[in-house]
Amino acid sequence: MPEQHQNIKSEADVSPPWGAFPAEQYLIRHWEFSSTLLAADQRRDLIRAYLQLDSIPKDWDATGRVYLATTIARVPTEREIREILAPWRPIRWREAALHLWRDRDDEEVWLRTCYREGSDKAFREFRETDEDYDPAFEEDCRTWTVLDDQALFDGDWSAALDILPELAGPAPNYDPYAHRHLGDPGELETLRQKLRESVASALRLEGEGNTAEQLKVDAVEAGDAGMELQVNAVASFLFVADCKAVETEKLRLLYLDARGIIVRETRVPCTETWQMRDAWVGKKFRDSPLWNDRDRSEWGVSNDPGSVLGEKYKLEGDIGRLLYNLD
Repeated sequence: MPEQHQNIKSEADVSPPWGAFPAEQYLIRHWEFSSTLLAADQRRDLIRAYLQLDSIPKDWDATGRVYLATTIARVPTEREIREILAPWRPIRWREAALHLWRDRDDEEVWLRTCYREGSDKAFREFRETDEDYDPAFEEDCRTWTVLDDQALFDGDWSAALDILPELAGPAPNYDPYAHRHLGDPGELETLRQKLRESVASALRLEGEGNTAEQLKVDAVEAGDAGMELQVNAVASFLFVADCKAVETEKLRLLYLDARGIIVRETRVPCTETWQMRDAWVGKKFRDSPLWNDRDRSEWGVSNDPGSVLGEKYKLEGDIGRLLYNLD
C-alpha cells in the first residue's frame, strides 16, 4: 500500500489525537526504525501481531470507549506520527475505525471486496435493499458501516484488517481488553465440562454405523455444547460483498473472533442482512438458522442456510484444539 503523506497533521488537527487507539500504541511501542523491512510491511506485520494479543492494557485506549478515558498513555513523537501512524491509513478510515471501536453496537458493517465490471450497480442495489428493509437504519452511520474503497479493499477480505483491526471488535458489552481469545476462564471451563459430557454421550452410539472418531468430531464441531463454545468466541460479525455475492445475491456473513479469524460463516440474501442486528443482541444468533451447522444440523432441510465452521475452529484446528481442550 502506498504511503499516504497527506495524512500528516499536527496532534491538534486530528480527532482522536495520534496514539489514542490501542493499535496505534502497539505500533509506536514495537516499531523498529532500523528494520530492513519496508515501512508498509513492518506496519502490516505489527498490526497482525497486535490482533493476536490475548489482552490489551486498558491505558492504551484513549478513544473514550470505556470510562471515557482520553489520556494518551504514550504520546507519539513527531517522527512516529510522520513515519508510522499518518501513512498507515487515510483519515477517512481512521475516523471510521473510531466508530467501529468505540461506538458500534448492533450495526451491520459491510465490506466491499469486488470491483469488477457490473459490481457498482449490484452493490448499490444491495445497499438500497438493505436500508429499505432495516427499520433501524441511520444514514449518519453509512460513513463507517459501509467500507467501500477499491484502493484498499479490492480482493481478500482479511486484508481489510491490516487497515482496520478494529473490525475484529469486540463490539460493546464484551470485554475488549482481557481474555480476548477464548473468553472468561470460569465460563470457559463450565462450557468445556458440558462438551465432555456431550462427547461421552455421543460415543455410546459407537457401533451403530458410526465410528468413534466421527461421533466425537460431530459432537464437538456441530453439537450444542461445542457450538456454545464457538458462540463464546465470536466477538463481531461482518458482511462481505465479494464477487460471489454479485453472482448469487447473497452476501458472505462472517462470525469473527477478536483476532479477526472466522469462527463460522454463511451466505445471506440482502433482504435478510438487517436481521443480524437483533440477532447480535445477547448473541441470539445462536438460535438462528444461519448459525446451525449446515451439513450436520439435526433439523437440516433442503437449501439449509446454516453455517460452516472455520478451519481453525475445527476439532483439530489450531484454535479448536485449545478451545475444546479434550486431550
